[in-house]
Amino acid sequence: MRSILRIALSLTLLCIITSGVLVFARTMTSEKIKTQQLSYVQGAILKEILKEASNNPIEDRFDLSYGDTIISFFPAYFLDGQKAIAFEIFGNGFSGKVGVMIVVNIQTQQVLGIDITTHNETPGIGSLAKTTYSFKNQFTRFKIGNDFRPRHRGGEIDVITGATLTSSAVCEAVENAGKIYHKLSPEIMTHLK
Repeated sequence: MRSILRIALSLTLLCIITSGVLVFARTMTSEKIKTQQLSYVQGAILKEILKEASNNPIEDRFDLSYGDTIISFFPAYFLDGQKAIAFEIFGNGFSGKVGVMIVVNIQTQQVLGIDITTHNETPGIGSLAKTTYSFKNQFTRFKIGNDFRPRHRGGEIDVITGATLTSSAVCEAVENAGKIYHKLSPEIMTHLK
């Protein structure tokens, strides 16, 4: 009986120590991971979509709460006086979450662009959503809050053949972006210059 108790106590102690080490490692690396994502994932996409911006959207970013989620917003200011806001939202794809960065013109509510930030979709099939510009560019025909459903579900967005679920995930993300944008719009406006 004593040996069983000793083994149980040893395993409990080992689990506590291991959990502590994991929490410590996550705490120590979480800021570095966020910085890497900003620099190499979101930053690269923002530089491409917002290449005409007169400011650095990454430096000017701010966070807002939407339910239990904290969302980073990246404001962009243009020389002609136009302002835009970019933020990342997710949709459910074939192999998990698909991250989509969306940019919206503040004055006109027009979608200026979208790009895929993260995905685990099938290489060469679902991953085409990231590289097929005709798919991504069709979102710029609409204002935020528009019906962004795929055509096969009654919307106006043409999906990528063979990547219907991934295309639908992008549509879902942009559709959700509209809801988030309209809900947080008053707070977003207070952060803009």
